[in-house]
Amino acid sequence: MKLVNNLAFITVVALPVYLLRCKTFSWCVSPAPFTLLEVLILVTFLAWLVWIADSIRKNKESLYGLSQRLRGPFILPLGFLLLSAAISLLVTPDLRGGLGIWKAYFLEGLLLYIVVVDITTRKKDFFWILKALLLSGLLVSLYSLLRFLFFVGEVGLEEAINIRISGVYEFANAVPLYLGPIAALATAVIFSQFKNTERRALFYLSIFTLLFILIAVFLSQSKGGLVGIFSILVVWFGYLIYKSLTKKLRKYFRYVLTALVIFYFLLNTLIYFNIDGIAPGGKYKSNSLSNRYCIWQGTRDLLSDRLVSGSGLNGFHIDYGEYKTCLKSDYQYPHNILLAFWVELGLVGLLAFIWLSRTYITVNSKGRDEILSVGLLAALVYIYVHGLVDVPFFKNDLSIQFWILLALVAVNSKVKD
Repeated sequence: MKLVNNLAFITVVALPVYLLRCKTFSWCVSPAPFTLLEVLILVTFLAWLVWIADSIRKNKESLYGLSQRLRGPFILPLGFLLLSAAISLLVTPDLRGGLGIWKAYFLEGLLLYIVVVDITTRKKDFFWILKALLLSGLLVSLYSLLRFLFFVGEVGLEEAINIRISGVYEFANAVPLYLGPIAALATAVIFSQFKNTERRALFYLSIFTLLFILIAVFLSQSKGGLVGIFSILVVWFGYLIYKSLTKKLRKYFRYVLTALVIFYFLLNTLIYFNIDGIAPGGKYKSNSLSNRYCIWQGTRDLLSDRLVSGSGLNGFHIDYGEYKTCLKSDYQYPHNILLAFWVELGLVGLLAFIWLSRTYITVNSKGRDEILSVGLLAALVYIYVHGLVDVPFFKNDLSIQFWILLALVAVNSKVKD
């Protein structure tokens, strides 16, 4: 078990190494593209599979015991999501690329989800996986800061401040997209370990991780990231208010939260149906929000022709060319999490993701570790808030990170540390 645990820990820490692909190295030749992250996930899962098979052979393990550990609340919504992703391959104009995304974002995510749930349930300890995520976030944040300091040395402080730092990634928005959910979990660890003298190292790791994440998000100059970080603070502030209320007032507080969720979906719906009155026409002053209005307008037109099927996995960037309006640039995804699932997985896939999110919230509200539950809720809120103007999930590290969040919610519903 120790080997599997160590491999899983390394894999989670190294989520951003998906940037290292076979084609990155001149000596690597493969008929199918793959990344270093995919290698780590497959090695981890195979090691776990061999260990389970050996344990069953030696009567140290039973299939019933394994199924009891792995069974959980996400079986139906996850199955529905995986099925809709597979069906979307039937309509994609890029079957090879779609298969690659289905493998990397869905299948391999499921494999790591299984390993994390099994190990965490056996150990009855969440902190190993939280420590891995925190360490990963700290490394990405530190690298982003070093990149900024390098620019300061090259061009001076004033010029460097005007440069959006992308860290290890190819674009600046990727930094907060990855670090935001980790920031939410870091706050949970800080709350839970504040008075725990036995785990001070984890407490200080959380403090430094959160501090450097805030610096990295600021240097990325991502408005969506900054608003997302603010939403994490709102969640914790709401939690503290909720704890101070009477039982009767808590009921009304939950009504307010439900109203906020409804408002979120209404906001997306209103923008979708009124985009012609919002998107700029002809020549306009380019900025991040106006550009997104243009992308959403083109996406709306695309979905008008493909309401149920969407474009299929990896199909948007091909089909979008026919529907460009005020912005002529090419984009991989439509910069909105709901539109991204709709256009990539079809209407069924969008409903599956909403169902999965609802299950996430329902199960998480009954989590045995209350502080961890608040952190996991804050992580999901961050994903949806930043997802108003960007595309969480549809990237190798973000999709695997989401599967890990699901694993933590599943384990927290039945195991208390």
